[in-house]
Amino acid sequence: MAGQVKELMTGLSEIPLVDENSTLFEAVLEIGIMRARHPAGARLPAALVLDKERNVAGLLEFRHMLKALEPRYGEFVESALKGGFSPDKVRSELQKYGLWEDALEGLCKKAGETAIKSLMTALEETQTTN
Repeated sequence: MAGQVKELMTGLSEIPLVDENSTLFEAVLEIGIMRARHPAGARLPAALVLDKERNVAGLLEFRHMLKALEPRYGEFVESALKGGFSPDKVRSELQKYGLWEDALEGLCKKAGETAIKSLMTALEETQTTN
């Protein structure tokens, strides 16, 4: 398969961009707005995180958002991977770990206080190309 990377890329105009000093709440709003505007970009439930010079500093993925809102989410995923994902298994694991028991208000408050900088995966030089 011959070609160039730019032929496979999604344009920046279709990807949510958030400032590294944004909150999780602000990032989720931006992702939602972008998904509504550009359905093709909806396949990437993530955002590029920009530093103060507007350079890409990192990536905020959906799993980062879940872990921020529900710290025991990682334990749930690990356990569920071992036992499969049947509806009964998922229900059992949710109860076992007490996931998503906080009121929605508490989750929204947490999202409004959580800094993107603490959640994102910083990009390494090996992950970029011209």
